[in-house]
Amino acid sequence: MDYKEEQTQELEVLESIYPDELEITKSEYPKIEFLIKKLPLEFIPKDSSSFTTDSISQNHFLNISFKYPEQYPDILPEVKVEAVKLAKKSRRNRAHGNDDDDEYDDEEDDDEDEDEDGDDDNDDDDDDDDEIQYDDHGNPIASKLADLPSQVELQNSEFLNTLINEKLPQQLEEDMLIGIPMIFNIVTILKEECEQYLTETLATKELEDEIKMKAKEAEEQKKFQGTEVTPETFKAWRLKFRKEMGIDVRDGKRKEDLHKNKLSGRQIFEQGLAGADDDENTEDALPTEE
Repeated sequence: MDYKEEQTQELEVLESIYPDELEITKSEYPKIEFLIKKLPLEFIPKDSSSFTTDSISQNHFLNISFKYPEQYPDILPEVKVEAVKLAKKSRRNRAHGNDDDDEYDDEEDDDEDEDEDGDDDNDDDDDDDDEIQYDDHGNPIASKLADLPSQVELQNSEFLNTLINEKLPQQLEEDMLIGIPMIFNIVTILKEECEQYLTETLATKELEDEIKMKAKEAEEQKKFQGTEVTPETFKAWRLKFRKEMGIDVRDGKRKEDLHKNKLSGRQIFEQGLAGADDDENTEDALPTEE
């Protein structure tokens, strides 16, 4: 096999496939190196997602660098991947006609735009994100959706390392691509795997966020729920209430004051005073002889 010719021909094909993305950094055999830069990834949420492609504020790209070994394609090329995330161009820039550098702004520029809009507003928005609001019937009102897509990261992820070092070589071997030009296949595999990762990771984050939100709502709903009353709980509450209010002490003192300085029934009987008043009344009632 003429390795030099194989590599040269493949480069020509790649130039036609990736006219804007391909950048050849070293063109001399046997040290050919090139880069496919800013390869766009389609970040498509699942049908069940709360997000749409248009609602995602950032796009993901891959920079894939290749280095041909001397005996390529009988030997796998050296592959390095860098994941890049850029914010979509702000509406304000598009309205002002600033269409430089495709349709995307650097993330730092996008952050500056947000700062210019007012730091106080951003702080208020952050507070609103964590607060659950309720309608007139005590039902929770869905809060603003957290920007979960922006939390999905490819760069420095375990997934990307595993893909490059393990899954990709295994896939190329299973597809019996070793021995034939394979760069296009490598790019396709990387692109499809990364796109699937974006979709699945967003779905996982949405599920985690939903579970967290439901737990928070359940905790908030406890404020509107009273304690179930049973004879046992009422009795316990009554005893506690009477003790806290000192009701039993006051009742005892009231009874004590009521019977203070008065003889008991037994004391009256023992002292022979039980009929004294009656006798006196009887004598007063008898007629007297003149």
